Amino acid sequence: MSEESSPRSADSAILERLGRMWQEADPPPPGLADDLVAFVAAAGVESEWADMHLVMSDDLAGVRAASDAKTLEFELGAIALLVRVAPESSTTGRIDGWLTIEDADIPTGTFVTLVADDGDRTTHVDDAGRFEFSGIRESPWRLRFSFSDSTQLIQTPHRQW
Repeated sequence: MSEESSPRSADSAILERLGRMWQEADPPPPGLADDLVAFVAAAGVESEWADMHLVMSDDLAGVRAASDAKTLEFELGAIALLVRVAPESSTTGRIDGWLTIEDADIPTGTFVTLVADDGDRTTHVDDAGRFEFSGIRESPWRLRFSFSDSTQLIQTPHRQW
């Protein structure tokens, strides 16, 4: 099979045509990239987890009891965050989280703030990297971390339980 007729080159050709089609049919607005850079800079947050994915959803995992608990994982360089979000009642939820830093201890004085529509709440991250929030109303939220040994803030994208 020649290089030109390989499945890989056929896939590449299809993807190129598809990319050109979308570029012509729905191009990004002029200045979008510059506007986004300015918006992120104005937000005053140095880093945001971009790599987030649903690790497990208990209601899809084949467990015996019905549950809406979800486990999310965020990674940013050497920092990893595992968050379990579960309902507490018909109107509130709970977040249990574990923060780890590769090859390092959690700095003393590390705090996490739950930023939500009904107000911000802050708690201490313990030496094992664990933290929790309960009584969370159903609304978009994000977690913002501050470290005593740095002025850097790190936050998750908005989520809703």
